[in-house]
Amino acid sequence: MMIQWWILFILFKSSLINCDDYLCHYVVNKSDNTFDVCMNNKCNEFVDPNWIMVRPIDCKTKYFSLTFSTYKKFHLFLNQIQWKLGDLFPSKVNNQIRQLRIYVKQIDFDDQPIDQNQLIRLGFNIDLYQLYLQNITPNNHLYQLIHYDPNEPEWDIIRIQL
Repeated sequence: MMIQWWILFILFKSSLINCDDYLCHYVVNKSDNTFDVCMNNKCNEFVDPNWIMVRPIDCKTKYFSLTFSTYKKFHLFLNQIQWKLGDLFPSKVNNQIRQLRIYVKQIDFDDQPIDQNQLIRLGFNIDLYQLYLQNITPNNHLYQLIHYDPNEPEWDIIRIQL
């Protein structure tokens, strides 16, 4: 474990991390309790992160994505972090949309990912919340909100303008 922290420290120390074009670096604590570093547009490659940390700490992004095996794991993630995902985004972006994309591989009938209380838990500074779902059934209450993207046919997409 100490070696992983040392590698992360060297990685951050040896390269100058900047926020040009809103590209931030994130330390991701993965579900197997290992750590990795990703850019904001690649963090969705790690399924079920336990927590994330942005570097540098004041870096803000216009786009961020994460992946979870179930909505309940996403909900648990939100409960574990001490801040809101909206904190990753700048307060204002000139004519550009701040997007949070969450990939969820399994959603249960009783999950409420678009409930107002759940959306409030995401925080402010998000313009577009995109929920990419798999394995949603036609009898699920979310089914009527689904959009399709020919570029990502394996996902059912719900877009919510906040």
